[in-house]
Amino acid sequence: MANDEKDEKEDVMVMLQMKGLNERWAIKREEMMFEKNRFAFGAGGDLFRAKWRGLDCVAKTLAVDIADERKQRQNLVDLANEIKVLSTLRHPHLVMFLGACFQVGKAPILLIEYCPGGNLEKKLIQHTANATRMKTKEALQHTTDLAVGLNFLHLCKPPVIHRDLKPSNILLTADNRIKITDFGLSKFINKKNAKQNDKYVLTGETGSYRFMAPEVYQHKEYNEKVDVYSFAIIVYWMFTGYKPYADNPDPKASARAVATVGKRPNVEHVKHKGVHKLLSECWAQNPDDRPSFEVVVDELTKYNDQPKKKDSCTLQ
Repeated sequence: MANDEKDEKEDVMVMLQMKGLNERWAIKREEMMFEKNRFAFGAGGDLFRAKWRGLDCVAKTLAVDIADERKQRQNLVDLANEIKVLSTLRHPHLVMFLGACFQVGKAPILLIEYCPGGNLEKKLIQHTANATRMKTKEALQHTTDLAVGLNFLHLCKPPVIHRDLKPSNILLTADNRIKITDFGLSKFINKKNAKQNDKYVLTGETGSYRFMAPEVYQHKEYNEKVDVYSFAIIVYWMFTGYKPYADNPDPKASARAVATVGKRPNVEHVKHKGVHKLLSECWAQNPDDRPSFEVVVDELTKYNDQPKKKDSCTLQ
């Protein structure tokens, strides 16, 4: 590592350490106890079950031995961004930030609440493998929880765009409720007098291809409606049991088809009439045609209030 790059990284670590002390979320490393084996991992680091002051939690540790120095710095930036967002927000459907530890020469650690239900992706993959789908009542509850959480983010002042919505970034609590997590790519929209539906210069292929809005893939300016699109693709999987674009092993090719020829999952597989209509609106090609989450929540509230018919949960 070049000296200037090393100094830059250490400066960021010191800055985050001071921020944590000032904002009172800094945690001492010796207060945490980790399980020996990680339970999940990614390009940026590992996840471990942990204990902190008697509380079950999850520790996200960043890899410090990545050969790609640019990637190493970007991981640190993403973690700092995640803290910036989570440390200022509180909502029942956002994962709770507990604190973080930054010490020069050691891997940074982010501590969040533990959700014993795992993530939504594992649950959906199991349904797909078994050729089943969620019961409609459960899918509606998950969909409503997700929409309520995202509505909160979009109504913040300034608004927050998640930008990386996907089932693996949605956690389940012990009572099977939704918690949105992984805010490393999220953005506060700090434009003065920002309003919903304004478009901002947030270009680049941010997020995961399978759930990526067409305007993001095309490197166009975009706004919070990218989250509405991703939400729709997730909800489709919940209501049908079919993984979106599973017929194409190349997610980037699917994203290209979404952006250039308007490819979408087959909405006819969604048997709930209200959700069928809502998905068609939420994944509209033109972001301006997608509803806000305020509208989505209002619609879902109507569906949840309706009498439920007996469910058949085997895919036909």
